[in-house]
Order: sequence, then C-alpha cells, then structure tokens
Amino acid sequence: DDAPRPRTNTVTLDTAIKAFTRHPIFAALREHAIEELAAMSHRREYLVGAPDPSSPSRGAKAQAVVPPGTALLSEGESAGSQNFLWAIEQGSVKVEESGEELGDLGKDSVFGEASACGIFDVQPATIRL
Repeated sequence: DDAPRPRTNTVTLDTAIKAFTRHPIFAALREHAIEELAAMSHRREYLVGAPDPSSPSRGAKAQAVVPPGTALLSEGESAGSQNFLWAIEQGSVKVEESGEELGDLGKDSVFGEASACGIFDVQPATIRL
C-alpha cells in the first residue's frame, strides 16, 4: 500500500499529560509522576511526505519530514538508544513484530513505555510511520 499515511504531529506537554493519564500502565501514578513522564516524552513533529508550511509546529522540539514507512523504533534495537516515551496526538503508526504487522496505534496512544521503564533491554517491536 503506497498511499500516503496521515501525518503524526508533535505532542504538546498538556496533550502528553492527558495521554499518559488515560494509559492503563500509568493509571496508579500520581499527577506529579505523570507530568514528569510526559516531560520525558518524545515530542517531535513527523511529517510524512512534503512539509506543510501552514502547519505550525506547536511547540515541537524539532520537525522531521520522512518518507512513508520510516521506522521510529526498530525491533531488536538496544532499548537504551531510544529510552523515551512517545505519545501520538494526531495520525497513526504501524506496529510490527518479526516482520508481521500487528496493528495501528493512533490518537492518544502511547508507546515506548516497555523500554523506557526498563521492562525490555531491546525494542520488542518496530514502530513505523
């Protein structure tokens, strides 16, 4: 499928806090701990294809224009190389394991928690735009 995928935008700190608050793995955490996790989240705007000059980065640390299918995290990679949390404000990513597509993560989804929290030493799945 060569159709362009929706772009995945940066996540503002407030949106990251909301996403982490809703995620079951963080349900028992106090507000302060969730705010700290959200501050550690990967807040970067990824544009699939050409940049849209009319779209402000809304507080992004940076912006990257990447081709469809770009891997944000790669299965088997050392978890220490990408040990931060990711939250999706808009758009979606594909999750793959052993080359097989497992599904999509979309708006308000969080990923990277298993590596960031030290549950795995290597990335358990590939995450693609």
